[in-house]
Amino acid sequence: MAIPESVIRQIAEKADIRDVAGEYTSLAKKGNRYWGLCPFHGEKTASFAVTPESGLFYCFGCGKGGTVFTFIMEIEHLSFVEAVEFLGRKVGIEVGRESGEISEAERRKDVLKELFRRAAGSFHYLLSRKEAGKKALDYLTGRAILKETIEKFQIGYAPANPFWLADFLEKHNYSAEFLRTTGLFSSGTPGRAFFVNRIVFPIFSPRGDIIAFGGRILEGNGPKYLNSSESDLFKKGDNLYGFFQAKDSVRKLKSVVVVEGYMDVIALHQAGVPNVVAPLGTSFTPEQGRLLRRFADSVVLFFDGDDVGLKATRKTAEICETLEFQVFAAEAPPGKDPADFVRDGQTDELQKILKYPINILDFLLNKSRDAHDSAVSEGKELIIRDLFPYIESMVSSVRRDSALTKISDVLEIEKSAIQGDLLRRIKTSYRKKEDTIPEKQEGLPSQTPELVLMIAAIGSRDVFSFIRSRLSLEDFEDRNGRDVYISLEECYRSGSWNKDVLLEKIENNAVREFIVKKLVSDEFAINQEQLVKDAVWRIRKRSLEKLRDEVVREMKRADQDRITELQEKKMYLDGELEKLRVTGNE
Repeated sequence: MAIPESVIRQIAEKADIRDVAGEYTSLAKKGNRYWGLCPFHGEKTASFAVTPESGLFYCFGCGKGGTVFTFIMEIEHLSFVEAVEFLGRKVGIEVGRESGEISEAERRKDVLKELFRRAAGSFHYLLSRKEAGKKALDYLTGRAILKETIEKFQIGYAPANPFWLADFLEKHNYSAEFLRTTGLFSSGTPGRAFFVNRIVFPIFSPRGDIIAFGGRILEGNGPKYLNSSESDLFKKGDNLYGFFQAKDSVRKLKSVVVVEGYMDVIALHQAGVPNVVAPLGTSFTPEQGRLLRRFADSVVLFFDGDDVGLKATRKTAEICETLEFQVFAAEAPPGKDPADFVRDGQTDELQKILKYPINILDFLLNKSRDAHDSAVSEGKELIIRDLFPYIESMVSSVRRDSALTKISDVLEIEKSAIQGDLLRRIKTSYRKKEDTIPEKQEGLPSQTPELVLMIAAIGSRDVFSFIRSRLSLEDFEDRNGRDVYISLEECYRSGSWNKDVLLEKIENNAVREFIVKKLVSDEFAINQEQLVKDAVWRIRKRSLEKLRDEVVREMKRADQDRITELQEKKMYLDGELEKLRVTGNE
């Protein structure tokens, strides 16, 4: 681990899980816990519990749980090291690295962030202060984008001189070799900038670091929009434009507006719609949906009104439905993009459209009816075919049944007929995919004696010492219990016993969440000593019985030379089992 455990322990002691979680959801005390609506999934009844004494949280609805570090990792989309640094800054503890060293990968990320920060500052300066950026600034003001908005999104201008950026950065001690790997320069012509004579839009991470850029062409040939190449910092499908600026509003409103591009985000934000984001030049992805789902319950899709926009609406709606969002659509007049409302001074009309969005099923049904003649059977079949991918994406059987009823009523078709067609489609789709279905992942772990012991041991080094003095790893049959035992053994041998570090070592998320749930519920807090003894007794008895049965089976196959040795081994095992029977679980 790159950060000393002593520092992690200090931060964990100062970063009260109740205060940290309380910044993301309102908490009320009930008994020895604090309860609130879960910030990771939508719910109407509080199932999110925080126990300050143990420093743990757990949601009994979605199953997420862990330490204060786990909470920040999940809610802020950070790695463990980044979460420690995040909380360290919050509580005023400087996070040093062991031996003053960081990994090469982390060092490279830090250098890239600083480089992008410098580049963004320079682009913005050229746009707002220099004559070279006047044409770009005029374009933005012509779209009614205000100076304050330009500042907020740090919009800039990449000059027409393609070698200006390389010269600027090399003067700040960045080597030409390093610059070639940043995604800011052409791969074919060394030193030639990737963005030339373009308006530049910095792309921020959820934490506020600049991790990439988008660029809009001002004149000449070439793609209208370009994005930086993917890098150690930037994956297009994992990030959303405007999310950093929108995050607090999305969390507060529990709703997010998804639009197509940079200018739509900027214009809507300026028009008083702060909870707006956009994909980054690609189709909306499940990863982007999961990021939004942590903060929002509902999503409003507000794409352009052309065929491309309708196709994007359909695909995005399917992804959002699988994540169990409430999905709506907003519709602009034909030929009008969301950003056009701001340009034309129609912010009131824009806000009205977004205040009363259309249920996504009604929207898609209306669009299909516009494209096909619903008065004839062929047209009805085409409409149903259009809607089936969205219906299939529904996780809720209740919602699916309601949708089929709606379609049946509108098209005047028997619901059973639509259900039959849908079932045949699903079966056909399944047969095509069954050869590529990945191996089924394991669900939540069972509450085995091994896991009971490990849950008890996480809270006390002495308990683990007692367990390991009476059982060996070979006595553990449950694979999850074995894995946790190995993690705890590493900490035990190192001489440290920190709950945050122990839980972080458990790689299986389902097992970690199961353990946290039991710790938060205090299920094993009552008479824990007897519980541990009972579990040790059961595991030891099971292990001895298994060994004895193996000896008995071997005796049936063994020759005379082995019989005596096996009889002695069986007598020993019988004696050990008798001791267990007599002493019980004392």
